[in-house]
Amino acid sequence: GEPAAPPPPAADDPLAPPSGDLDQPVLAQAERERLAEIEHHVLSLGQKGLPPLARALRDRDTERLLAALTPGFRAQMLSLPGFHEASGGTVRTRRSVRDDATVEPPIGAEAFVAALVAVRDAFGAEPSIGFATRTCAPVDDASPTGPWRCALRLQLGGAAASGGLRETSLELEVDLVRMPEVDEMPVATAWIAGVRVRDVLEVASDAPLMAEVGVARGVDRAHFHDNWETDGGSLYAMCGGLYVADVDDDGRNDLLALDVNGPRLYLAEPGGGFRDATRDSRLPSMLPPAGAVAIGDREGEGRVDMVNWQRLEG
Repeated sequence: GEPAAPPPPAADDPLAPPSGDLDQPVLAQAERERLAEIEHHVLSLGQKGLPPLARALRDRDTERLLAALTPGFRAQMLSLPGFHEASGGTVRTRRSVRDDATVEPPIGAEAFVAALVAVRDAFGAEPSIGFATRTCAPVDDASPTGPWRCALRLQLGGAAASGGLRETSLELEVDLVRMPEVDEMPVATAWIAGVRVRDVLEVASDAPLMAEVGVARGVDRAHFHDNWETDGGSLYAMCGGLYVADVDDDGRNDLLALDVNGPRLYLAEPGGGFRDATRDSRLPSMLPPAGAVAIGDREGEGRVDMVNWQRLEG
């Protein structure tokens, strides 16, 4: 006889296929609107609320930093061990992770700001300072106008005041008494109620571990969009892609870069450099930055073709 049909999955089986009308949204309209509002505030915090604080720290503007803290602000810092020297002495690192042995007694607003400025003073005149939002949400899901809790990373990097290079990152758990309205964020006052440092990592070296050689090799990264170097400008989830292939059939791999600023084609030259052949190749300027590209002799006529999900060029 025929084999018996398998039993239907249990109602609570997480691997069971969804039932009902798949064209209907999974979340109710009110829930989708609530999540969209939270996402909007978190994105705005990263673009408008945190950069002014990073600039204030860079400029040692203690008045601006103190203004963001509530009268009852409390913070907990971590004690740091001495530097550990890596093999060969090229890099020195030290790290502290929150536990009973590293947590220092709570401090107030002025002591916390002084501690941040001390971290900043380990660097020279113009360090790179920025915040990254890791998680952020209302403490009470039903009350987005109430307190929020965020996990942030504070990153500092640049020339060390004592010479060489330095990078410091602090993982912070931050309590907000409220999430400021978007237009208020750059100048908001008394909105940060507490900070707990969860992790500190410091790295120091006497010389750069890597060097920028793109321009010398014929590839200038200034042509491309960089989310990390955008101060209040547009941010993109997908800035572009890089494809490697022998486009001109000379035995050397060339580079096709798709970017929100437009595509660039770099042909490899003897000696390891590249030549910008974008204009000569007549690449369409509106190639989308996202989407796969296939490169090869598609038609078998001895010439390399490029296939993009929008266009075909040969």
